[in-house]
Amino acid sequence: MLAAAADTEALFLIARERSGDGARVVEVRRVSTEHPIRQARAFRARHSGVAVETFRPTPWLRPFLATMALAGLRIGEARGLSWANVEPEHIQVREGVDRYNVRNTVKTAAALRSVPIGPQLATILANWRARMAGEGDLVFPSETGTPIGYPNIVNRQLGPLQIALGIIAADGSPRWTAHSFRHFAVSLWIDEGAKIGQVSEWAGHESPEFTQRVYGHLFKSGRTDRRAVTAGELSVLGAVEPATPTQHGNDNSLKNGASAIA
Repeated sequence: MLAAAADTEALFLIARERSGDGARVVEVRRVSTEHPIRQARAFRARHSGVAVETFRPTPWLRPFLATMALAGLRIGEARGLSWANVEPEHIQVREGVDRYNVRNTVKTAAALRSVPIGPQLATILANWRARMAGEGDLVFPSETGTPIGYPNIVNRQLGPLQIALGIIAADGSPRWTAHSFRHFAVSLWIDEGAKIGQVSEWAGHESPEFTQRVYGHLFKSGRTDRRAVTAGELSVLGAVEPATPTQHGNDNSLKNGASAIA
């Protein structure tokens, strides 16, 4: 999903046949964005009588999904994340955005936390910041500088991305919700050896007992601290993503001018 989300030069054309049981995917075609209207018209002509949708990954999609999947942020926390709270080795969770798109301090003391991140996610975020070139304080702003709306994320990006990749349930709906990425992060930390107290704190759970009830079956002894999240990132993403020249050379770098690879 992260690889496809990075394919921002692609236009996905999706033909789906709807019925009482849901929607069956007839065809998904990846085309160039050079002539999108022409490509879409030709695709619709081949699939008359069924619903045709178009989907193009937005530039913020990959860093947004990576932040939820590797730092375990809730979707509201990712939407409310500011650059002031992103550091080379951790993310400080301080604010969130509710369903009314209102940005405010997170609601519980447990949610107010510091989450360690490995060099992969640090570099993904640093490269994203360099690309944004100082557009406001939010890490993931809308075109007007406000938090990205929940429907925009789920209905226009996350859902179509899964459909384009065939990650669908029996009724043709997207298999994973935004919250699934948070579960993925927690499971990844546990799999790489993080202790229950660390996982509970990083995830912002109300207590280690809650973490034990939900994820107790996944725990085993192993690596601790930042080594766990770094190993998890490498298991998902492979080799460390190179930093952009901009990241190393100007004020778009992370706080204190530190390299995200360090």
